[in-house]
Amino acid sequence: MENCLHCGKEIQWANNKKKYCGPKCSKAYHTAKLRETKGIVERTVTCAHCGEVFTTWSMQKVYCGWECNNAAQTERKKKLVEEKRNADLL
Repeated sequence: MENCLHCGKEIQWANNKKKYCGPKCSKAYHTAKLRETKGIVERTVTCAHCGEVFTTWSMQKVYCGWECNNAAQTERKKKLVEEKRNADLL
């Protein structure tokens, strides 16, 4: 019997070509290898909306989740509308 290259569990199938216990382990293994070869590292970021500190692999991520992303977008839209109104009053 072989063991999964990612999690180490014993592979139950009779096929000797299997390297992973399932598709999730396969994807996780290849993602980790890709990050390793490209030199991508996990970074710590402070959310631009709520100030919560979180970790991410993305170089573009600014918000800790969809809630903060949507709230920040709503605030930006409100600010633009308010600026337009003020410009029209002048």
